[in-house]
Amino acid sequence: MCRCHLPLGPPEASTACWWPSRSPEPDTTVQAVALAGQDPGFLRTERRGRYWFTAGAAAAHPDHPQPKGWGEVGRCWNGAEHAVVDVTGQ
Repeated sequence: MCRCHLPLGPPEASTACWWPSRSPEPDTTVQAVALAGQDPGFLRTERRGRYWFTAGAAAAHPDHPQPKGWGEVGRCWNGAEHAVVDVTGQ
């Protein structure tokens, strides 16, 4: 378990996931991802063009969004890498 209270391992075997620092970016049908175990309403990352931006109740201030590259998407506030899952449409 990470200091951010999310698991460090992959989600259930039946759930597709990516490790952004080592997995290729998913195709454009995936428009939003969340750290495995994270409520996407609380915090998720959404694709906007070439970059990813945080969204949800705990997101960065909407007037000051910080774009991320795919390789940064799986990092929590503690700096640990987590698997991400598709939450498009949630």
